[in-house]
Amino acid sequence: MRIEQKRKSLKFSSWPIVVASILTVIAVTGCGRDMSDLDSYMQDVRKRPAPDIDPIPPFVQLETYRYSAAGLRSPFEKPEAIRQIDVTGEGGADVVVKPDFSRQKEPLETFNISSMMMVGTVVKDGTMWGLVDDGESQVHRVQVGQYLGRNHGKIFYIDNSRIDIKEIIPKSGTDGWVERPKTLKLQEQVEE
Repeated sequence: MRIEQKRKSLKFSSWPIVVASILTVIAVTGCGRDMSDLDSYMQDVRKRPAPDIDPIPPFVQLETYRYSAAGLRSPFEKPEAIRQIDVTGEGGADVVVKPDFSRQKEPLETFNISSMMMVGTVVKDGTMWGLVDDGESQVHRVQVGQYLGRNHGKIFYIDNSRIDIKEIIPKSGTDGWVERPKTLKLQEQVEE
């Protein structure tokens, strides 16, 4: 009796395999139809002459453009109120302005001054220190005489509301340099 049950179970369990095999044979034999029309079309295409390819057009040399507004205020920065400040410290005497390339760069000189903002001040041993956010959420302590920004910016004044800087930038149209005053104003937190 057990042998008969096993035979019945084998018969019922093998029928899906048989059906799948028959369907596979039918599908494969259906793919073997006549492709002579496709072969003749491909021979006709191969016999056609190749189309002419246009030659590469000659390269036209464009006129070079000299950007002369590098020393001006960036159009993406807010204009600052113009005020008279003595950036030379010498009462306006003629001084040849040029950056000191021999000095070692300070850490804040790797950041754009437009991304920095003043976040506060600290007084330590009678010296006023400014607190500057570098734009990457790092706060640095700075004092008068230190450099910051990519344009050789030197801090020359710090008080509770602002840090005054003089940058040395290339003079447009010449090989000279000019000083440009810049101010970082205290950014107050707005409570929501």
